[in-house]
Amino acid sequence: MTGLHMHPCVPLRRLQAEVTEEPVERAKKVVLGQMLADFPFVANSDRAQYLGALLSPIIRHYVPGPTPLLVITGTSQGSGKTLLMDAVGYIYGLAVTQWPENDAELRKAVTAKLWDCGDPVIAMDNLPNGHVIKSPMLSSLATSATWSDRLLGSTSSVTIPNDRLWVLTGNNLSTGGDNARRTLWVRRDPNCPNHDQRDDFTVGDLRQWLEQNASTVVAALVTVVRGWLAAGGKTVNTHMGDYSRWASTVAGILAHLEVPGWLSNCDTATSTMDARRRSGPRS
Repeated sequence: MTGLHMHPCVPLRRLQAEVTEEPVERAKKVVLGQMLADFPFVANSDRAQYLGALLSPIIRHYVPGPTPLLVITGTSQGSGKTLLMDAVGYIYGLAVTQWPENDAELRKAVTAKLWDCGDPVIAMDNLPNGHVIKSPMLSSLATSATWSDRLLGSTSSVTIPNDRLWVLTGNNLSTGGDNARRTLWVRRDPNCPNHDQRDDFTVGDLRQWLEQNASTVVAALVTVVRGWLAAGGKTVNTHMGDYSRWASTVAGILAHLEVPGWLSNCDTATSTMDARRRSGPRS
């Protein structure tokens, strides 16, 4: 007896004992053909990187260790950044904390969330417009398998597994310092006015659809991983510093699904964001 109580955030579904090509194709349609069908990603790479982030909590035990910071950025308000963040919450459970003013407050917020909540995804929503993500503390967080700090209001120090997916959202974000190498970009550009008032999405109201279909999405994501494993679990050698094993695993799953673009914009996006940082206002 472990003494653990399982309280899933979505209803559990019974999966087939064996995975064939047909259920994998159905799963792919649920995730890409329905859930993500109408998001205005800048390029295939942005969609692939969001899907890679979605898969990360599922493969966490298969590929242990930290993952890059997932940064969802857009060109304007109402581009759907928070909706993409919320989608992860409907699927896995999400804890949200405010973006602090400095690294000292950021450390306190990180420690509090790692200690208090069990959600596999922790987000910092709505960073200031044009903010430059240049934090040594975030660099450490993104590469450390454990997190050590003193609890707020206590003299006790704790060491906590850093086994979460960290998400940051904001408009026109850029990175500086070591954060550039530790970021997974998901860029959005609606390229139309009043994008937040669109009503022609494939699934209608996505939040309402996810309330009713979150377990279907979870089953679909598990199915694509199981399908990849059943097909041999081949990885695609991908160099990404501390994240190479994770990146190679995700590359293998996406190759099996025939989803293009994984990390193909890594150098371009980093250069673009860094150029924006040099030419634009600093925050």
